Amino acid sequence: GFNFYKLLQFESPLPQKYEAYPVYTPDEATFDRFLKADDEGGKVCNATFPLRAAASEKFEKYINGSQLLQDTCKEAYERYDMYDPMIEKYGFNFTNSFFIADAVLCLHENDPEDKLNMEDPADALFYLNIRKVYSQYIFQFYNNTEYLKTVQTPILNDLRLNLNQQVDIALGTAEPSTNELKYRFLSAHDSTIAQIFLNNGFFDGHCLVDEMMDGVDRHCHMSPGPSASLIFELGQQNTENQTPTRDDVEVLSRKHM
Repeated sequence: GFNFYKLLQFESPLPQKYEAYPVYTPDEATFDRFLKADDEGGKVCNATFPLRAAASEKFEKYINGSQLLQDTCKEAYERYDMYDPMIEKYGFNFTNSFFIADAVLCLHENDPEDKLNMEDPADALFYLNIRKVYSQYIFQFYNNTEYLKTVQTPILNDLRLNLNQQVDIALGTAEPSTNELKYRFLSAHDSTIAQIFLNNGFFDGHCLVDEMMDGVDRHCHMSPGPSASLIFELGQQNTENQTPTRDDVEVLSRKHM
């Protein structure tokens, strides 16, 4: 068997173990552009951690009773001959379900010797349920307004500022030198993108919770994949106005899963 907690090794400038928290990818250990590290020891990446911990603890008490979660974790634990002393002692829960699902997904995507066969109905169903367990962990904050607002507001405000400055330039009310930015790329965890998707109506956070609790497949949205992206594009509509106005400018958003 193997200890799945040691399965993945992540290189990161942050002096801490890997956690699925929303964060702008930093250039150095002490810098987080949007959320700001607030722990002198460097063990807490950003100011959202207390909110995340409280929300997760509350949600875990509810979701631990999911038969789908328990059965899927048990099947994965046995299929991959996993071993962890805490699971052996206390059983499966929402927290360790994420590490189990993450391990299975990474093995399937990266290990050429992975034995999952998606043409086998039993394997396909198992993999689908693993994705549901993983997605539920990523989506757990869907109903926590304070957390979502704290996570998203700095990032979305930054996007809005740049878009507004570009509109002013396009309308001739500002000089091009005020914002020479043409493209901007932000790298983040899948959990960051998921929160934006949830809070802006791309995903339905309630769907997967209902599915986890009663086992009925509702074809819910799954978590964003490794190459998922969210693109905001500024464009000018065709207009007969000789002097364009803000009504002639629109922001298009596109998601790639």
